[in-house]
Parts: sequence; C-alpha cells; structure tokens
Amino acid sequence: MILALALLAGCPKPSTAPPPLVAAPGESTATRPTGGVVAGAWMDSRYDWTVRVPAGWDALPGTEGTNPRVTLIHRESRARVEVSVREGGPLGPPPRRGCEWAFQSSGGYRALAGVRPVLAATCTPEDAGDARVLGYFLVTDDLAWDLEVVTPPGGLLEAKRQSDLLLGTFRIRARAAAG
Repeated sequence: MILALALLAGCPKPSTAPPPLVAAPGESTATRPTGGVVAGAWMDSRYDWTVRVPAGWDALPGTEGTNPRVTLIHRESRARVEVSVREGGPLGPPPRRGCEWAFQSSGGYRALAGVRPVLAATCTPEDAGDARVLGYFLVTDDLAWDLEVVTPPGGLLEAKRQSDLLLGTFRIRARAAAG
C-alpha cells in the first residue's frame, strides 16, 4: 500500500491545457485532434472557425484528416451537433446510413444568423425509434460546411432548442486574399 502511494505521488498530473493548434515539426497529424476549447470556444486547428461551448455541453475533437471536426454533446438533452468541413464541396447533405434526407429548403435560418444562404435539410430515420438529423449546409470560398444536429428519439424539441443556442455562436472568419 505504501509503495502504491509512493508511486502515485511520483506520477505527473494530466495536463488540462487545450491541445496545440499547430503541429510540431515532424509531428504526424494522423492522431492529432482537430482542435480544442480555448476560453470557452471551440478553436479548429486547421480551419478558421469557432463556436462557443456553453455550460452543459461537451466538445469531443475528431482526429485530424477526418470528419466530423468536432462533436458537441448537450449533457441533459443528449443532442449532438457534428461539424464537418469538406474542401471543394459539394453543397448538400451527405448520405447517412439509416435515414433519408426527405426535406430540403434554402434561405436564412435563425440558428445561423450571420450566415447566408443556408441549405437546411431533415434526415428522417427508417426506424421511428432512431435519431432524426437536422442539417445545415453552406459553402464559403472553397469549403463546404455540414452542421448536423442529431436529436435523440422523443427529444426533438429540446434538442432543437439547445442546438439553436449553440449554433447561433458559430462563426467562420473570412480567408485573407492571396496577394
């Protein structure tokens, strides 16, 4: 017992610092996270965008080179927001196993107040007991953005309410022109 306590006392404490936003020279990106939470906001390590991570939400980074870039989970409602970025497009919902994109409409949406136009779509599950997905899709410069809200069965209204509050803080910064 005393030996175990002595060993534990010598163990370094895990870091609570966010992951580095730039790879160290020679570092592989294969297992590097896609970003981290800095000052209460998700900061992507590759693309210039942020979203606030309010109390009650957890941000789970993806692995560099994959999508989603981040998955945000609301602890109480179990709503999940997945943010993916694809270089070169195309605009629109990607295929999802177990559901069909049945509704699509383009315009301005309150959930993404500063971004227009947005293509909104709903993926209706084949099995009524599965999650419904609400998607928001947009293109900026040469990037296609997918913001998908996965709503737990029976929790559509609360998931939509919570995810709208989160998505209202989503910001893409314009890329500097090459000169």
